[in-house]
Amino acid sequence: MEQYVINTFDDLSSLIQKIQEKENVTLWYRGHTNGTWEIVPSIQRSNLINKERIITHSFYHSATQISDDNINYTAYDKWAAKMQHYGIPTRLLDWSYSPLIALYFATKEFNNLHSIDACIWVLLPSKLNMIQNFGPYIYPIDSFTALEMLKPAFTDKNIDNTVENKILACFSTNNDLRMYSQQAAFTIHNSSRKLIDYNDILYKIIIPYNRINYFKNILKTFGITDSYIFPDLEHIAKDVIDRHSK
Repeated sequence: MEQYVINTFDDLSSLIQKIQEKENVTLWYRGHTNGTWEIVPSIQRSNLINKERIITHSFYHSATQISDDNINYTAYDKWAAKMQHYGIPTRLLDWSYSPLIALYFATKEFNNLHSIDACIWVLLPSKLNMIQNFGPYIYPIDSFTALEMLKPAFTDKNIDNTVENKILACFSTNNDLRMYSQQAAFTIHNSSRKLIDYNDILYKIIIPYNRINYFKNILKTFGITDSYIFPDLEHIAKDVIDRHSK
């Protein structure tokens, strides 16, 4: 895994261009406010991994009683995405097609952290899929392969053995404004193996702590604010207050 340090927006732009020219494939990005955090899905970061199916059933049971969405139980992709949206630990890991979105998430908690470098992870999703014999392309999250990857979180029925102990890169197909704004994509982790264990699919871009506020201000200049990332009234109000209190 190659690792770089950036200090200016020009550094970031030039580095992404360099990686793009070298790899000549689609790049995905994920921002971490703490550069030491691992890139694993939330269900593997918690102590709830052995209760995954109980959690999904509990959420399904309650959500179907108050939601107007009428999502079929076997639409595992939609349930997993909805749970991810509301903070339920899942086997999904969020990515974005946009480095600016990743930069937002890497810098958004700056005021709450002290002397901790942030980072942006860069993933080669098609290469990840190819080395696991899925083919050199990115699947939709509602494809048969992706649904098989998600099935163990919902049922104990047998799954296709071609998806056992693997990680799949897939793009979002959900009708969701937040996912659209964030240019969302996912990796589905049907394995305890970590992305860092695979060769030549990741780059790590470190943002020094003393440069985080600089990048945060750059994003505001470009209009990448809370209400852009989370297009709802709550975050519009937050942006209005922030904008007029300074």
